[in-house]
Amino acid sequence: MRALIQDVLETTQVRDRDGNAIYTFTGNLFTLILRLFMGGLFLLAIGGIIVFVALWIAGETDPSNANFGYFG
Repeated sequence: MRALIQDVLETTQVRDRDGNAIYTFTGNLFTLILRLFMGGLFLLAIGGIIVFVALWIAGETDPSNANFGYFG
């Protein structure tokens, strides 16, 4: 299994004239995982705000003590 992964990593690299890797599979995989994670956090935040407003409109929640991080 390790040899297969090593082979995939070597064959998916694109190198410039100096021999530096400019495209790697692991770099793109990390970028994809990071984007999915950040997108999930963004959806969680937006979903929470939408649910809060929907419950506020429906009268199920009391927004009088909601401060959203502002203690003024």
